[in-house]
Amino acid sequence: MPGGLLQKTGTWDTAADWSTAGVPIDNSTASIPKSQQNNIVGPTGANQNVDLDYLHSHPDYNGDVGSSGSPIICAADLVHIQGGGAFYFQTKKNGGSAFVTDEVRIEAANSAARIEIGSDPTDSDSNIEIINIIRGDVTLTGTIRFSATSFVIMDPTSGTEEAKCKIVSTADVLPDYIQNSGRGEIENEVTRLVANGGQCIKAVKKAVYIDVLAGGQLVYNHPASAGDVLICRVHSGGILDLNQTEDFKEFDKTILYHGGVIHSTKTLHTLNLLDLSREG
Repeated sequence: MPGGLLQKTGTWDTAADWSTAGVPIDNSTASIPKSQQNNIVGPTGANQNVDLDYLHSHPDYNGDVGSSGSPIICAADLVHIQGGGAFYFQTKKNGGSAFVTDEVRIEAANSAARIEIGSDPTDSDSNIEIINIIRGDVTLTGTIRFSATSFVIMDPTSGTEEAKCKIVSTADVLPDYIQNSGRGEIENEVTRLVANGGQCIKAVKKAVYIDVLAGGQLVYNHPASAGDVLICRVHSGGILDLNQTEDFKEFDKTILYHGGVIHSTKTLHTLNLLDLSREG
C-alpha cells in the first residue's frame, strides 16, 4: 500500500520520499516519523483527493507540517497531531465523493504549538465530525465546516494553559462545543455550549443553549437579544460572567441552581428566571 513514512525531503508529492515509494492513496496511512528533519510540503493537485485511514505526526518530530498559506489538504478517518511544531490542515471532500474527516485529535508535544484546522474553501461540504483538543494552541479557521452532528471538545489532561482553542467568527455554525478544561475563545455561532472547566469566552455570535457546570467559567460577551439564548443553566460550582462588556444580554430563560454564580450588574435581562440558588 502506498504512503507509509514520509522521509527524505518531506515533500508529499515526491513518491521517492515515502517509505513505500508511493504517494498516499485512499485507505492508506501517512506518518511523519521522528527521524524527519525537514518541514513537510504538499500535497498538491490530485494528491489532495484522497481519504486516508490515518494521518499522524510523531511526538518527537519538531518541524512544521504545511503552512498557513499551504496547508495539508486531504481527508482522513483520523488526523492525530502529536508533533511539537506547527500543523496546518484542511479537510477535503473531493467534490461528490463521500470524504469526511471523522476526527482530528490534537495532543501536540508542545502546548504552544500552533495548530490551524479548516476545510478546503474550494470544495463545499468538506466537514470535520470531531475535534478533540488535548494539548496545543488551536485555531479553527473561517473556512471550517461542520455536519449536523459535529462537536469540538476541549479535554486537556491538566492545566488551563495546556490547551487553547479559538474559533473565528466566520467559521460554520457548530452544533456542540464542550470545554472540560483549558481556555476557549468562541466567536462563531454555537447551538449548544457546555462549560465544564477552564475558562470559555463567548463573543461576536450567539450560543443558543448554554450549560455552565461545576468548575466551568463562561464569560459571555455577545450582546444577546430575545431568541438568541433560549436556555441558560448555571449549575452548582459554575460561574457565568456577564460583566466584561457593557452590552445588554437578553436570555429567554435562565436557570440558576444552588451553588451557581451569575456576575451581572445591569447587563442581563431574562424573560423567565428560575432561581433555585436558595434551595438545598
